[in-house]
Formats: sequence, C-alpha cells, structure tokens
Amino acid sequence: MNRTAQQRADDWNRDHAPGAPVSFRRVDGLIADTHTTTRAWADGANAFVYVEGYRLPQPLGKLTVRTDGEVYA
Repeated sequence: MNRTAQQRADDWNRDHAPGAPVSFRRVDGLIADTHTTTRAWADGANAFVYVEGYRLPQPLGKLTVRTDGEVYA
C-alpha cells in the first residue's frame, strides 16, 4: 500500500523529534552526517524536513536515521 506524504510525515514525527541524527547522499555524491532541525511536513506528493547546514529541505526518503550519534535537541 502506498502511503501518502502526510502519512509519511506523521510517521516520521511520531518516531523522530527534531534533532534526530541523520545521513544522506548529497548531490555531489558525498555522504552528509547532520541532524534534523524541524518536524516533517507534507508538500504535495513528498514529505520533507530541514537539516542542519542546508538551506533546502530534504525529502524523508533520502534520509537515513543514524543510530551511532547523539540527538541534537
């Protein structure tokens, strides 16, 4: 079953508070280790969250929650 963007954002917010440590592959191919700075929200067909150090929000599907780091809250 395909989940809507709002359902994905709600699930993320239930499981991860702002400050959750995450990694994602940047457009230059490097892996960024950072943390979220906002709660997730839905915009059309996608769900997003802002991460520390980046101006643009990142799609939830691009993020991997790190279990090796502390939470920044």
